[in-house]
Amino acid sequence: QANRMELALLDAYRRKKVELPMLSVRFDRIPGFENLGEITVLDAPHRLADAIFRDSYRKIDGEKRLFPETSEGGVLRRASLANATGVFKVCPTALIFGVWDSTGSVSAEVATKFARTLVSEIIGIGAVVGKKTASRIDPLQIGSVPIYQRREDAPGECEWTAVEEDAEKNPKGEPIRYSKKEKSQSKGKPSEINHGNVTPDIMRDDRGAPIAGGVTVDYALHTVVLSLAGLRKLRFPVPGSSDFSDDDDHKAWTVLAALGLAAITAQQEGGYDLRSRCFLVPESRSSFEIVATDGSTRSFVLDAAGACRLLKDACDDLPDGLKWDTKKVELLPTDSLVKLVRVSRERGGNEEAGSAEGA
Repeated sequence: QANRMELALLDAYRRKKVELPMLSVRFDRIPGFENLGEITVLDAPHRLADAIFRDSYRKIDGEKRLFPETSEGGVLRRASLANATGVFKVCPTALIFGVWDSTGSVSAEVATKFARTLVSEIIGIGAVVGKKTASRIDPLQIGSVPIYQRREDAPGECEWTAVEEDAEKNPKGEPIRYSKKEKSQSKGKPSEINHGNVTPDIMRDDRGAPIAGGVTVDYALHTVVLSLAGLRKLRFPVPGSSDFSDDDDHKAWTVLAALGLAAITAQQEGGYDLRSRCFLVPESRSSFEIVATDGSTRSFVLDAAGACRLLKDACDDLPDGLKWDTKKVELLPTDSLVKLVRVSRERGGNEEAGSAEGA
C-alpha cells in the first residue's frame, strides 16, 4: 500500500499539484534504455537508500561523483532521530514511508534507519480462497503433436521442431522430446512452446494438490494510520544554529503530516485498481479521525485538493533553514549499472528470488 501511495504522490507531483524535493536517475538518456524512463525516489523500492541511486552518479564541476559522495547522497550517513534535517530537505517522503541505509554503511547493524510513520493496509473480511484455473483456446487449433529438440544442422529457426527427421537423437537413436525445463510436466507437447489448446481445469502442483487462486470477500476494509507520535521522535535543528527550537520541530512535523495526508488522499482520488480483477470502490466518502493522547477522537474530511493546499501552507511557514529546494536533482546510471541491466536483458530474465529490504 505504501508503494501505491508513493506512485499516487508522484503523479500529483508530475501534474504540478504538489511541490517536493525530487531525486531521479535518468535511464532515458542512455541509448537502448529509453523504455526505463526516469526512476525517482518515489519509484525506487528502497527510496533514498536504493541501490539504483547508490550505483548512479552526478556531474559536479565536470567530475563524476557517485551519489553517496554528493551532498544529497551523504545525508543518510549523517542522519539520526536527533538530526533528520538533511533527509527532510532532500527526501522528506523517506521520513513518512521509512528508509534503511543497509548498503551504504559499514554494517547493516549500525546503518541509518527511519521507521515508517505512515502505515496502510487493505484486508478482506469473510475471505474464501478459490482455486487457480487455466485454459487457452488456440486459434491455430494445433492438436496433440509431438515436439522435438531440433538438430542444429536441421532447417528451421526455432529450438524445437515437429518433424521427427529433424530432431536431435539420444544414444538409442530415439528423437528427444523438447522441454524448456528439465522436469517439465508438458515435455514434448505443444503447450511446452505455448501452442495448442489448454482444457479448462484446476491448476495443480507437483503433488497433485490444487493451487490456491484468488479470494472472494464480503467486503474490503482499508485502514491508514499516520503516527504523530512517530513524527515527534524526529528533531530538525536548523543548519548553522546550535539551538534546538521546539517551534521549528513543530513546523517540520506539520509539513510531514501534511505530506502524509497528501499521499493518502492522492491514492483515494486515483482509485483502488489494485491488480487484475481487483478493483475496489468505497461504499461512502472516507473520513479521518484524530486520536488524542487521552484517547479522545475528532473526525474530519479532507480531499486531495485540500491536502495539497495544507501542504503548501505548511511549507510556506517553514524557517529558511528548513525550506525545501524543489529543483530536481538528476543522476545518470554508472557504466557498471548499465552493463548489469544489459547483461540481464541478454540472458532474458529477472532474478527469481532475492532479498527484500525495507524499512
